[in-house]
Amino acid sequence: MNTDGTNRRKTTTTARSDFEIRMAVRQEVTGLTYKQVRELISVGGNGADPAGRHAAAVRMTELEGIQNVVSQQAFGCGYTAAGDPEERGQGH
Repeated sequence: MNTDGTNRRKTTTTARSDFEIRMAVRQEVTGLTYKQVRELISVGGNGADPAGRHAAAVRMTELEGIQNVVSQQAFGCGYTAAGDPEERGQGH
């Protein structure tokens, strides 16, 4: 039993798990166009538990950041890690 008197499992996320989610998203969207990334964002997704909701939020934040990068690149080009300032260590 938790200290608050409930039997719920405590869920914790780490910077490592957030990093892994972001890397998975980047692999998933490599080569996708702005429109395709936008479609992924529109589908969204929510987790049923707090950890799932957190993972969905991290995913959406990463997708929105990638959409921003793609929108700043030449029209028609898909996402590539080489074109992502964060991947090159330059931040957003």
